[in-house]
Amino acid sequence: MGSASPPPRRRLSAFHFRPPAALDIGLTLTVHATNPNVVPVRYGPSTVSITYGGAHLGTAHLDAGGQPATSCRLLHLPARLDGVELAHRARSILSDVARRHMELDAAVEIAGEAAVLLWSRSFSVRIDSHITVDPVFLEVVEQENRSEMQLYLA
Repeated sequence: MGSASPPPRRRLSAFHFRPPAALDIGLTLTVHATNPNVVPVRYGPSTVSITYGGAHLGTAHLDAGGQPATSCRLLHLPARLDGVELAHRARSILSDVARRHMELDAAVEIAGEAAVLLWSRSFSVRIDSHITVDPVFLEVVEQENRSEMQLYLA
């Protein structure tokens, strides 16, 4: 009888780990924006903070822009979710997926200017949103928004 040959040896000679950004998830948030005011507005760039279970999960970027008076429009915001934070929350996320019920929070502060002819005033608005989504079909089931605006007279 022949002798059995030893199992082949494997040796890891190098291991390259890319930064956690390689684990991040990119997506686009579609936001329905309304300017109920009788004056058009211009606003600067801003960052939307996205949280899940009280932990910072990612951000979305709002480019500088403007919106006509008494108008609605859809904004498409590029977003990035932190892959490491998603991994830390995997058990909760999988549970939410199984229940088809996930709750997220988003917050943003936007600074801008409202102007009519020679009259212009700076403003800032803070928007806090609580969003319930069906993570299987990526549908918003329920959403509650709260906003607070400051108009600067000086």
